[in-house]
Amino acid sequence: ANLADRLLPPQQVNMDDSESSESLGKYVVDMDLMPGPPGCHKLIVFLPGWPDTRELFDPFFDAFKAKFAVLSVTIPGMERPPFRPHPEWPHDGYPWPRFYSMLHNFIQEQKSVLQTSGAEIDEVCLVSHDFGAVHAHALDWLYEGSYRKIVAFDVGP
Repeated sequence: ANLADRLLPPQQVNMDDSESSESLGKYVVDMDLMPGPPGCHKLIVFLPGWPDTRELFDPFFDAFKAKFAVLSVTIPGMERPPFRPHPEWPHDGYPWPRFYSMLHNFIQEQKSVLQTSGAEIDEVCLVSHDFGAVHAHALDWLYEGSYRKIVAFDVGP
């Protein structure tokens, strides 16, 4: 199948309601979520590539959390030692449309966690590296209007 066939929005890939509302949350074994300073309106989501962890972004974390709410997450299935995928994570992962639905739902859940605790988050921006950049662009394409900006670096050909 071509790329467009594999990345159709969830409502177009015949997923039932339980799959389209599924989240990566239960599979995430490594993440940081910081609320940012009072009055902060942006959530910055760090998406590393493979094989990387959220630690890739540690040198930038303090600078970003001083101005923004920050979610830094190791994407399930893309860990490197010492992290291992959650025991229920399928060896080959999930099909892309389902995975992107799960990733989008997870990001929205974390945004809601911040909002529930009083943060006024109204924009989500994605900072991505390597294969994380592929994920960021797919999310932007599939969930138009959900992500304000994308920064992608060190993306292969």
